[in-house]
Amino acid sequence: MPELRVLEKHNTQKAAVVHRYLQDMGAAFLTIRDLLQPLGTLVVVCGDNLVGGIRIVTWKSLNLMLEGLGFEVFDRFDDRIRNRALAPQRKGHKGLIKQEVISAFRLSGAHA
Repeated sequence: MPELRVLEKHNTQKAAVVHRYLQDMGAAFLTIRDLLQPLGTLVVVCGDNLVGGIRIVTWKSLNLMLEGLGFEVFDRFDDRIRNRALAPQRKGHKGLIKQEVISAFRLSGAHA
């Protein structure tokens, strides 16, 4: 993640938060992989994050992580959040969520 390397140079504390989040998500994905039934589906809804003024492409990082753990994406679409009566907000943050990426995964044949 090149943007994470930039964040590490500018704000090591915030970079550590992102690293911890990725570690936690990796641990959760490993548990899901171990518990997912054959032909089971994992759906991940995630957008990007602005951390320390740097845009982190979180959804792409999580998708690559899942592929590295033996999941295959079989469907993905972007939900550009527009024209909604009330746009969603992140809890504790003032910024509106502008886009979410919905990705559907199954375990590859070797891990199923």
